Amino acid sequence: MSNDIIRVKNVSKIYNNRLKALNDLSLLIRDGEWTSIMGPSGSGKTTLLNIIGCLDSATSGSVFINDTETTKLNQKQLTCFRRENIGLIFQQYHLVPYLNALENVMMAQFYHSVVNEKDAIEVLKRVGLGNRLNHIPAHLSGGEQQRVCIARALINEPNILLADEPTGNLDQKNGDLVLNLIKELHNEGHTIVLITHNSQIGKLGQRIVNMIDGKISS
Repeated sequence: MSNDIIRVKNVSKIYNNRLKALNDLSLLIRDGEWTSIMGPSGSGKTTLLNIIGCLDSATSGSVFINDTETTKLNQKQLTCFRRENIGLIFQQYHLVPYLNALENVMMAQFYHSVVNEKDAIEVLKRVGLGNRLNHIPAHLSGGEQQRVCIARALINEPNILLADEPTGNLDQKNGDLVLNLIKELHNEGHTIVLITHNSQIGKLGQRIVNMIDGKISS
C-alpha cells in the first residue's frame, strides 16, 4: 500500500463544456500530512477540494483515496465512501437551523451508521461546547458554530479532514481556537488538507501548494 493517502492524477474539471476549473492537475498527499492549498479566487482550489472530498466529480483523470479509485464510484458509492473516510469543514457552516448542536452532530452519525448520543456529547466537549449542547445555531456565535462543524466532521472518526477557509468568517480569537483544534487533530495523525487565503495560516501546514488557473504553480 502506498504511503500517499490521496493521489490525484491528471484531473481536469470542465463546467458547461467551456469553463476549465482544473487543468490536468496531479497531486500526491501523504498519510498524516498537513497540506495547505493557496491561490487567488478562481484558481480551482475549492473545485479540487470538492473532488477529493467526493462532493464533485472530475471530467477526466483519476483520484485515489486509501487506494480506492473514487473517480470510478457512482453517486451512492461516493456518498458512502465520504462518510467512512472524510470529514468536511466549510467556511459556511451548513448546520440545520432547527436542530441544536447535539442533534446536528448526531445527524452525521445517523447517515453514517448508528446514532450514539454519548459519543456526540464527548466530541462536542472535545471542541469546548459541552455547555452548549442544546443551543440551536442562531443562539451560537460564529466560532461556536464552526466548532460544531468540526465536531460533526470528527464524529465518524475519518482519517482525512478537508477544510475550506475554516476561519474565513471568524474573528481572531475564534479563528485561533479553530486553528488550535486543527493543529491538535493533525498531531493525532489526521491528514489535513486546508484551503486558505491567509499566508500565516498556510504556513501552519507542512507543505504549501500554490494554484493558479486550475494548475499547481508551485
